[in-house]
Amino acid sequence: MGLRRTPAPPRPDDPGPGYVWVVRVETARWRVAGSGRCRALVTKGATCGAPAVAEVDRSLPGRGAQWYGCCAQHMRGRWVRNGDVCCWALEEEATADEQ
Repeated sequence: MGLRRTPAPPRPDDPGPGYVWVVRVETARWRVAGSGRCRALVTKGATCGAPAVAEVDRSLPGRGAQWYGCCAQHMRGRWVRNGDVCCWALEEEATADEQ
């Protein structure tokens, strides 16, 4: 199976002075899906059902991992690139002294 790839959403608006948007790899609660279907609710009691490209851990404290599949449309601003789930993250811009 080849690596799955989904389009990145547009970079968010200008973050303002001293900050920059960077691509961050999500490792804590997201992973690329091996199979499965999207579990996002689209109407009362009905899920999307499209092939999942990623999974999010929606477990509660004290319970094991509960992975929910997400299609590209329902990844909440995330995307798959080179086998990783990515998102935009806001960071402070490095100053000349820090470089």
